[in-house]
Amino acid sequence: MNPTVDNRAARGDKAGLHAFIVGVSEYPYLPPAGTPVEQQKWPDFGMRRLTAGASSAFAVFEWLVANQDLLHVKLATCRLLLAPTPAEAARLVMPPGAGAYGPADHATFGRAANAWRDDASTRNGNVTFFYFAGHGVQRGEEHHYDQVLLLSGFGDPDTPILKEGVELDELTRGMTISAERMKVARNQLYFIDACRSTPDGFAEFNLIKADSFFRTVPKSVVDSRNCILFYATVPGSAAYSGPAQTYFSGALLQALKGGAGVDDKWKDANGDPLWCVTANSLIEALNYYKEEIYTRTGISLSFQTSGLGPTLIIAHLKDPPQVDIVVEIVAPPPFAGIKLSVSADETEVKVFEQPLEPHPRPETLPAGLYQIAATVHPPQGVPTHRDLRKSLAAKPPGTKWYLKLPTAPTPSPPS
Repeated sequence: MNPTVDNRAARGDKAGLHAFIVGVSEYPYLPPAGTPVEQQKWPDFGMRRLTAGASSAFAVFEWLVANQDLLHVKLATCRLLLAPTPAEAARLVMPPGAGAYGPADHATFGRAANAWRDDASTRNGNVTFFYFAGHGVQRGEEHHYDQVLLLSGFGDPDTPILKEGVELDELTRGMTISAERMKVARNQLYFIDACRSTPDGFAEFNLIKADSFFRTVPKSVVDSRNCILFYATVPGSAAYSGPAQTYFSGALLQALKGGAGVDDKWKDANGDPLWCVTANSLIEALNYYKEEIYTRTGISLSFQTSGLGPTLIIAHLKDPPQVDIVVEIVAPPPFAGIKLSVSADETEVKVFEQPLEPHPRPETLPAGLYQIAATVHPPQGVPTHRDLRKSLAAKPPGTKWYLKLPTAPTPSPPS
C-alpha cells in the first residue's frame, strides 16, 4: 500500500519516522452506537459502533503532518487507514500534499503493515510510530496480555470471530530485529487506544488467534529495540471516549503539543536548552491529564506504559509550552487586599487583580522561571500579613504555586 504521506525521496539516505495510523468507528456488522446492551453474546458480544475512533486517529495524523519538521527524526512515511462514520467522514479534510486514506479492514491492514515494516527496515536510525483507535479485546484469562485490535469487519456472523482481528503481539514481534531485518528501526512507539477487557460471551468458545497479517514473523536475534507501548487502559479494563474524541487521544495530543515538554534533554549550537517531548516525559504528562479528566468528568482512567528504555526524543517545540498554573494563597480569606504581580526577566507579564477570585486561581503561562510579588493592601485596619517576593518555576504540564504570606508583627499597645 502506498503511503498517505510519502517523503522518502526527500529524506534520501537519511533516517526517517515511519507512521502507521488506524482508526475504526464504523463497524457495519455491529448495532448502532447507543443501542442497549442486553448481553455480551455472539456475534457482536455487546459491542456497538463507535463515534470517535476514526476522528481520534485522524487528529493524531494531523498532528504528525503539521509538525513533521519538528520531529526529532523527520517524517518519511505515514499510512492512514480509517473506517469513519458518515458524520466523521464529512469532517475529514486531508492536509495539502497528502494522499487518500485506506479502508480499515484486515486485508488492507495486512498490506499496509508489511509495507510499513519494509520501510522501517531500511536504516537502524529509523523510528516507527503506530497508533490504533477502535474496539479491542483480550482473548481470555489464559491470554491475559494478548490484546486483539478489531478492524471494521468484526461482528460478521458468516466469518470466524477474530478473522478481522489483529494480534498486538504479532505486530510487535513482527517488528523485531532478525537475520532478515537487521536494519529495522531501533526506536518503536505504539499507542493502543482500545479496550483490554474480555467479553463474557468469549467464555463459550475456544478462540484461536486472529488471522495473521505479516508475511513472516521471524525469530529474533538479540533484541536491542527501544520498543515502548502506551495503552489507554490496563488488562481487563475498558478504554473510554467522549462523543468526538477518545480521552486517551486527547491526553496524548495535549502532551505532544507541549504538555510533556522538557528542557533538559537537548541543546542548541550555543549550548542553550531547547524544549522537546520525549517518550519518558509523555508518561508524566499522560498521568497529569488522566487526573484532569477525572476532575472534569468523574471518569477514572488507567493509562499504562511498558518497555520504556533509553531517552527517546519524539519532537521539538518551537516555543516554551503553555503551563496550567494554579495559584493558591496561604492566608486567611478574604483576599480583597492582595495583589499579585508575575514577572519574567524583570518584565511584568501578568497581574492578578483584586479580589483574587476564584481561589485557588487557575491561569496559563509559558514555561519558565518567574518572580512573584504579592502586595498586601488591606482595605482598613492594621495589616495582618506582609508583602512577599518569591521566584517560582512554571513546569509542564501543570504547576501549583503556593504563596504563604508572612505574618505581620502584632503592633505593641500604646503606652
